[in-house]
Amino acid sequence: MKISKHNYPILDKLHKGNLGVVQMYEVDKLRFPNPKEINELFKKFSQKFKSSIDVVSKPFQDAINKNKGKLIDLYVDIIGNKIEDITLDGTFIIGDIAHMIHFKFDKTSDTIALVYMAFTSKGSLIHYIIDHPEAGGSGFWISKVTELNNDYQFSFYGYNPNLPIDLAKLLIVTNMLKKYASTEIKVIEPNSKFKGNTYIKNESDFKVNYLDSTWFTTTISNNPFAVKGHFRLQPKKINGEWTKEVIFIQEFEKKGYTRKSKLTNH
Repeated sequence: MKISKHNYPILDKLHKGNLGVVQMYEVDKLRFPNPKEINELFKKFSQKFKSSIDVVSKPFQDAINKNKGKLIDLYVDIIGNKIEDITLDGTFIIGDIAHMIHFKFDKTSDTIALVYMAFTSKGSLIHYIIDHPEAGGSGFWISKVTELNNDYQFSFYGYNPNLPIDLAKLLIVTNMLKKYASTEIKVIEPNSKFKGNTYIKNESDFKVNYLDSTWFTTTISNNPFAVKGHFRLQPKKINGEWTKEVIFIQEFEKKGYTRKSKLTNH
């Protein structure tokens, strides 16, 4: 995988903080939002979007996509029960899609602020959702390409008016897995390369974080009974200080089943 201005022109636009000419699919030309307003939104929040660039590994991506329902349940539990303040700023590269997000949840005031824009690697807008006072209100838009192409990353297969918000929830939970689970993060500096389970050459202007998680992918992909379990954000004390970790609670265990060594059980 190569991350460069040629392969990911959208990252060059992010570095400059300006979309320039806003790209769109042919099928969207009659119903595309105001390009000037889209670029102004991008420019206003580009500093937030560029604060962290994360490349999600294919096994990690597949595990999230396979278990998206339970992960969205985790998000609903945290927000609904006001368990944790959440702040997320950055860009997640998942295959050929760049998901750019600014999200803030304040459990005390029970308020949410969200700006989320998804682009193809070449820079075509796929969808956006805004619910932020600094963005001038709220609204969303979805490209018709989602009706025609079921194969883009984190797809919910076909047109779904809830697609942007569902994907935003998955990004928020992905970031919580990054923060609170046993996630392997390899930092790839500009003009450097990484060779592990995959090969990544970073020719962009950004430092890139490569995300993988043996714990998570083992739990989801290799646990035949995970269908009955759920995730939870669990308080944990480390070196005398309280923090949290994402754990998987298994609903039941079939006789003779051996747990994977990195699966957390309670």
